[in-house]
Amino acid sequence: MKSPIRFAAILACCGGLVFCGCGAPSGSSRSPSPLLITVQPSDETVPLTQSASFTVTVVGVGTISYQWSENGQDIPGTNSATYTTPPVEAVNSGDVFRVAVSDASQSETSLPAILTVGPRSPKSGDLRFQQVGSPTESNQGTDGHTLTFPDMFSDSAQDATESPLSVGSASCYPGIPHDCGWSIFTNPLPSGQTGLTAYFRGGDYPQLLSDIGSISTSSTVVTSLDLQPANSAYAAAWMQSVSASGFDLKIETVLPAGIQTAVATDAAKGRVVTAVSFDAKGGAMLLSYGWQGDTSIYDTEAVLTAPDNFEADAESLAGQGYIITACGGDSVNGFVLVGTKVHGDTMPRPIKIRDQTSPPAAQGEMSGYAPVGWIEWLSPSSTMAFALIYEQ
Repeated sequence: MKSPIRFAAILACCGGLVFCGCGAPSGSSRSPSPLLITVQPSDETVPLTQSASFTVTVVGVGTISYQWSENGQDIPGTNSATYTTPPVEAVNSGDVFRVAVSDASQSETSLPAILTVGPRSPKSGDLRFQQVGSPTESNQGTDGHTLTFPDMFSDSAQDATESPLSVGSASCYPGIPHDCGWSIFTNPLPSGQTGLTAYFRGGDYPQLLSDIGSISTSSTVVTSLDLQPANSAYAAAWMQSVSASGFDLKIETVLPAGIQTAVATDAAKGRVVTAVSFDAKGGAMLLSYGWQGDTSIYDTEAVLTAPDNFEADAESLAGQGYIITACGGDSVNGFVLVGTKVHGDTMPRPIKIRDQTSPPAAQGEMSGYAPVGWIEWLSPSSTMAFALIYEQ
């Protein structure tokens, strides 16, 4: 048996007297904590002319240094955990960003983050582009509800956006004044966002111009119009903002063959056609808006199409970079699609089309897409067909 005195000496040694040979060898020290990138920079997609931000999260010892690179070349002055690019150009799509991080004793390089440049967004607050590119449409997609208003009807939805009216086969009973119906759906703004109100109205056709005049303010834009003169009826939808103003309305009526010339003339002056329909004489009524302070010059293309070609023509416009800013017409006179884009833009726009053959949209599939056009017609089998266009 060990004596009590000897056992006490052993305990004293292992209590921290390094010369006794217990524990770590004399002169050793604990290794520093490893430098770790706990959150890697993520891929980013941003519209043309906007900026992308890449962020890294790091743990280490003492002061941590950062050096970002683009396509393998160091970017001067990038010495923080977040790097924000200058306004991106089309040639920047596909650029690769990394960040080298270091502390007092170690260094590490992040995984690559890829920049994708998307088509240009309309300016913030511009009501003329069907809310395309607006954060108010984020995650809205096909959510919301459908409103059908027969006869003379008007209503509004506060803190919401709206689809265009369904046009082409409004439920009108022949020979009965005002007895028509249209469909429209509204989407509530994301949580915490306010300041937009969606309006819609069915009215008396002879009162159209005076009614449009009564709703026109500098903060209002009519986004959809359908005329049904045989039933002495019309429907209109418009958006009003509490923060954006300076919009001015012009109404013009042209022959169908003159639609392209008219919209191009407006576009060259910074005006955007937001609604189109055919009047009692078969003329195309165009509603266009300028916006105070907007000096942009726009390119535009107007297509007069039929139901069988409608989806292909919409996809063609999007492929050329156009936002569909107006959709109207009917199966007799044809359907009109007006595409508008900033002069010289060529980047294709994402587009989705839902019709009677489409399966239900998957969760999140329509996220970020705004409805820009909606037509209905009777198919050869006398069943109702439709096409609803969404763009980003």
